[in-house]
Amino acid sequence: MYPIGRRPSIQDVVAGHIQYTFEGISVLLPLIQSGQLRALAVTSQKRSPLLPDVPTMIESGFPDFSTSAWTGLLAPSGTPPEVIARLNGTVNVALQGAEMKAALGRLAGDALGGPPQELTKIIESDIGKWAPIVKALNLQLD
Repeated sequence: MYPIGRRPSIQDVVAGHIQYTFEGISVLLPLIQSGQLRALAVTSQKRSPLLPDVPTMIESGFPDFSTSAWTGLLAPSGTPPEVIARLNGTVNVALQGAEMKAALGRLAGDALGGPPQELTKIIESDIGKWAPIVKALNLQLD
């Protein structure tokens, strides 16, 4: 794993070896603010509060281009439902705290929370979106 800001694609775009990269806002923001990189668009459906003047890909003429990263808390299959419910409740309460919202905001994240079934829907949606691309490119696990 590469340290933040030291990922090859970031180094290569700053050095002018490649023309663009797709990375998370929180990783690129210091380089954008310093003028080393210019943000062209964000991939979320809405503009980012961290880069309010940067259009979305949708606004830039790519109507079906919308994707975002997410982080979820997962438990092993077979975890008792009461344990899942307790973890879920605790996490949802924590996500509503001012400190957590501020920390996530600095990372260009939103505290969504919700029931476990909502995360399942997100995972299934992403599988549906990315599986055809993985198959078309014949990507394999190493």
